[in-house]
Parts: sequence; C-alpha cells; structure tokens
Amino acid sequence: MQDSIIDICVEQGLQAEQDLLAAVCSGAADHGLLFWRPTDRALVMPRRMSRLPGFVEASETLADNGWPVLLRETGGEPVPQSSATVNIALVYAQPAADVDRDRIETAYLRLCQPLLDLLVELGGQASLGEVAG
Repeated sequence: MQDSIIDICVEQGLQAEQDLLAAVCSGAADHGLLFWRPTDRALVMPRRMSRLPGFVEASETLADNGWPVLLRETGGEPVPQSSATVNIALVYAQPAADVDRDRIETAYLRLCQPLLDLLVELGGQASLGEVAG
C-alpha cells in the first residue's frame, strides 16, 4: 500500500491509478491506496466527454493556454490537475461473503477507513460524520 505522496506528471498518475486497479482486479493485490501530486498541469475529463460537439476545438484552446486535456476511463466531471492537487486512489475488492456488502454505510466505511487510519498514523485526528453547519 502506498502511504506517501509521489510527485509525477498527470499522465503517469492516471496510469498508476489504472495499474492499481488492474492489480486488484487480477488478484495480485486485495486492495491498494495511492497518493499522487501532479508535477504539471492538465484538465482531466471522462472519456465520454470527447464525443461532445466542440470538444476538439475546446481541447486545442485549453492546450494553447497551458492546460492540455487528458482523458480518463472513469466517470465524473472535468478536474483541473496541478501541483496544488493531491489525488487519492483507493481500490479494493468487495468481499463476496459479506452479508452487508450492498449497504451504503458498509461501502462508505470501507472507502474511508484506510484514509482515517493513515491520518491517525500521521499524527492527525480523523473521524467520520456530519459536520455542524
């Protein structure tokens, strides 16, 4: 498990995330956690957005202004990447025998617990729950 931030270019960071996913899907690892910070700038978008009208022209304009567009295989929205961004990739195989595996609370705890553990290990205070306000 990766527990320190690595500084790499955006393309390498996206590839490292794909490699982590492949390792868990193949059974080479049962989980993985990756922290990475870009050494360059880019706007990362889901691949589906490349089919939108005007995408090529918009991508060229962004690249001309120092924000090349990179595509990722996952969904979501466009995300600007720069050295001010820390990316967290968490991958785990959901246990088939877990009777609570389809409960949102269980999935949320599985997602957050490794992050909580790491924050505590680094000397921080971490908890889950609603924030007042």
